[in-house]
Amino acid sequence: GVLHGNLVHIHQSGDRLLYQSTPDSDLSDLLTSYFRLTDDLDAIYTKITKIADRDDHIAALIEKYPGVRIMRQPDPWECLVSYICSARATPPRITHRVETIATQLGRPLTLNAETRHTFPDPQTIIDASPERLQQMALGFDRVPHAIIEAAKSILDGRLDLHRLAQPDIPYNEAVSHLTDLYCVGPKIANCVALFALDKTEAFPVDSRVRNTVKRLYPSLQNSTDDQLIAWAQDLFGPHAGYTNQLLYMG
Repeated sequence: GVLHGNLVHIHQSGDRLLYQSTPDSDLSDLLTSYFRLTDDLDAIYTKITKIADRDDHIAALIEKYPGVRIMRQPDPWECLVSYICSARATPPRITHRVETIATQLGRPLTLNAETRHTFPDPQTIIDASPERLQQMALGFDRVPHAIIEAAKSILDGRLDLHRLAQPDIPYNEAVSHLTDLYCVGPKIANCVALFALDKTEAFPVDSRVRNTVKRLYPSLQNSTDDQLIAWAQDLFGPHAGYTNQLLYMG
C-alpha cells in the first residue's frame, strides 16, 4: 500500500518484517512507528487483564486475538478524510472511496509492476472543483463538502492535526477540535484520535463495538455512546483504545 508518500510491499517472515518501497528505500523508522513496534504488547495486555480481573470476556478476547495492535497512521489528514468517507459504508466501500480520491488527485507510484497513488494534500483538494469530488461517488452529498471544509480548516490554520498529536494536547481537547468540523461526530473524532493522534485512551464506538459491548455487558444495554466511552476510559484508562480493538474483533 501507500504509506506517507511511499508505495510499500510488506510481508512477514517469522518475527521479521521484510519490505520493498519507492521512492524512499529506508522506511525502518516509519514502519516501526506505523506498526507501533515499540509498544510493549505483553505489558499492555497484562495490564488490561489485571484491570478486568474476573472479566472472562476480555480474557477470552485477549486469548483469541493475541498480538492485536493499534496502527499509527503517519498522515492525520488522510486518516481524517478516510473516516469522513466511512459514513454508512462497509470497509471495502471505504477503501474504494479513499482509493478513488487518491487515483484521481494523487501522484502515481510504481513498484514491481503495481501502480498506486499518493493521497492528495488539503491544497490539492481545494484546487479540485466541488463538482469533481461529487462525481467520485464518495457517499452522501455532504461527504465531499465535509472533505472540502476540513481542507479549508487546515489551510486557514483553524485545525492543526500535527499539533493535536503532541503529548501535551489532552484527548478531550483533540476530540473537541475534531468535532468542530462539519460532519465529524464523536465516532470519527475518536477514530482519528486513536489511529493518528496518539491518544490511546480514545474509544471509537461504531455499530460493531456498540453491539459487542452491549452483548457482553448487559448492564450497559441502555447506555449511550458517550456513556460507553466514559465506561471504557474510566476502566482501562490509556489502554481503552487497545481494549476497543479487542471488542471490535469480538
